[in-house]
Amino acid sequence: MSLSIQSSFLYCNELMCLKHVGKKISLLFIVMTLFSISGFTYSERFKLNRQLSLIKIYGHSTMHDWTINAEDMNGTMLAEVELNELKKIDSVQIKIPVISLKSGKSGMDEHVYKTLKQEQFPEIKYKMNYYTIENSQMNVTGQLTIAGVSRDVTTIVYYNSGEAYLKFGGKLDVFMSQYNLKPNELLFGALKTTDKVTIRFMLYFNASDEQISNLKK
Repeated sequence: MSLSIQSSFLYCNELMCLKHVGKKISLLFIVMTLFSISGFTYSERFKLNRQLSLIKIYGHSTMHDWTINAEDMNGTMLAEVELNELKKIDSVQIKIPVISLKSGKSGMDEHVYKTLKQEQFPEIKYKMNYYTIENSQMNVTGQLTIAGVSRDVTTIVYYNSGEAYLKFGGKLDVFMSQYNLKPNELLFGALKTTDKVTIRFMLYFNASDEQISNLKK
């Protein structure tokens, strides 16, 4: 093979290689552009806002109704949000220290801690298992653990989302006997609380500081 023919052959190979690389780069650019146009999303971690979130427990007794507030709680959520719209939730975990449950009456609080076996099981825990979603309403099933006993619970949850936050609200009826707990009896049995209590919640989850700074760019 002559030198000129060999040089031409090498030049053609280089040209074909450059064209091949150019096609790959163009394809990658097109894919990235489509992702950016469509608002490509990925899961981000949201943290429960303890100051804004509310969890209240409502119950009844033979003498009066009562309310207990959770004054402290922790929680995280792994979720996908696109253009301020919730697309998917991968996980939710919430923990409430039993000692943070306050009724405004120290005597009643002590009975609540004793009933919930606070020293042995210092936290009430919730973990989402799965959910279905339609419009702004979700049907959520998760595992609720009280006094070391775990039960699956299902509740309807209403939600909305905005820039860097997710908000969820709903209620859940819980029967203490399902968690091997005996309702309180005070005044030598003259005052008895009912087995069913209702948990009402309004939970705010915030994006991380890094996510918020990215939104402002």
